[in-house]
Amino acid sequence: MNLQARIDRYRERGFQQLEAEILVLIEESAAALFTAFPDQLILVGGATLVLFYESPRLSRDLGLLASPTNIPRREEVEDVVRSSIQSIAETLGLGQLEFRKDIESPGFVKQWVLANHKALFSIDLTSIGGNVLEIHIVKKAIASAPEKIVATPSANYLLFQKCETFLNRRHVKARDAFDIHLLLSRGAHLDKNLQAHLERR
Repeated sequence: MNLQARIDRYRERGFQQLEAEILVLIEESAAALFTAFPDQLILVGGATLVLFYESPRLSRDLGLLASPTNIPRREEVEDVVRSSIQSIAETLGLGQLEFRKDIESPGFVKQWVLANHKALFSIDLTSIGGNVLEIHIVKKAIASAPEKIVATPSANYLLFQKCETFLNRRHVKARDAFDIHLLLSRGAHLDKNLQAHLERR
């Protein structure tokens, strides 16, 4: 699938042109990071719903979980992402990319990818909490490209996480209910083990 076809795919789902371009940059960044750091990362967060479950709700966060003993350095992440998407950004007329560190603490790093001083998306790398059991991790192909494989929680586990978040929030957010409905409509369900986890909360 060429670059324009990938952008058109998101446009057909209702995203604006720049949003569609950002999502393609997120796709390419994720694919490059999983190639550079095999078996070290898990793709999490809202991006998984957009990339793999056709969520119409834009996510500008490339969320990644890493093993605490094997977390890539911020500079390594920046180098991999820059080399994978700079030429695409130029093709799209976005110009030279910049990277800005936002948060850097033990176990969590957030940096923004910018073009012309405007934030495109963030890369959120965490190594604390949010562990996903190996049995709940699945491999997904980005843009239906068999060479661009990432690891991500299964739809059932994403549903579990969303239900957990929904139940634990002091103030309910509509987006959680929306995401739960989306995942249910895509065939996700809570098996007995995940139901038991929720009931213990």
